[in-house]
Amino acid sequence: MFHVAAFYKFCPLPADTLPDRRSAVQTFCAERGICGLFLLGTEGVNATVCGSEEAIADFLAYLQSRTEIGTLAVKRGTCDTQAFDRLKVESRAEIVSSGRPDIVPAPNADPSHLSPKQWHELLTGDADYTLIDTRNDFEVGIGAFPGAVNPHTTDFAQFPDWVRESELPKNKPVLMYCTGGIRCEKAALVMREAGYENVYQLDGGILNYLEAYPDGQFDGECFVFDRRVAVDQHLQPTTVYTICPLCGDPGKEAITCKQCGKPGIVCRKCADTAGRRVCSQNCEYHLSLRTNPRQYRHNK
Repeated sequence: MFHVAAFYKFCPLPADTLPDRRSAVQTFCAERGICGLFLLGTEGVNATVCGSEEAIADFLAYLQSRTEIGTLAVKRGTCDTQAFDRLKVESRAEIVSSGRPDIVPAPNADPSHLSPKQWHELLTGDADYTLIDTRNDFEVGIGAFPGAVNPHTTDFAQFPDWVRESELPKNKPVLMYCTGGIRCEKAALVMREAGYENVYQLDGGILNYLEAYPDGQFDGECFVFDRRVAVDQHLQPTTVYTICPLCGDPGKEAITCKQCGKPGIVCRKCADTAGRRVCSQNCEYHLSLRTNPRQYRHNK
């Protein structure tokens, strides 16, 4: 059994210390067989890592012993196989790519963070609010809170532009959520900058909510950025979705490959696109040569 830990922390880290920190994390994880993605920058840390229960416990203890990082709010999960292919430790200008490195959330959560209980009570009550899903379109497509506004972004860096163009009412409270909470940290600041005063976010995101309310208001599954693809409402790895071999989005559409005749699984978008009902990029390429003689002669 492998254990997955996802966490982030906005905490100032001096730029000149980042190379040594990166090297130390790389060595610590590699020696313990931990794989995953660990991002650090002057604004803090953001990571999802996977390893044995003991290795993950040791790593979290190591990080939390660093006084400038301190206590971490960790979202946990398990899986039967390693959730990542390798370990990747990187220094970046932003620990979540919003396109606004000038916007840095405060180190400590403010009152705009709603606990899963507060969030659940609002969603099951009769309050008037605007509910926004700050994730990308393909993530929203496999699971969301009913009634949420979908910005239809393909990259979180598009969110600030969407806010400026959305014309959402400013006289109603805004509730926002994402996978683990980090995108909302910056999205909330973008909303306030645009004149939205009453902005609230789900603390810890969907993963935190599902831990408290597995049979609550969230509908569908939650995409995660590792081999699990998604987790169900009980935070177990999906048995429904796989990664589409053509575009990388989650998919569950069964097809018979038009090139080799083998069965395959693709996403709905590719299943509905002419020439993409194939089981691999290789078959897509050879099908295009077979169905487009001019292109075939050119490649010959």
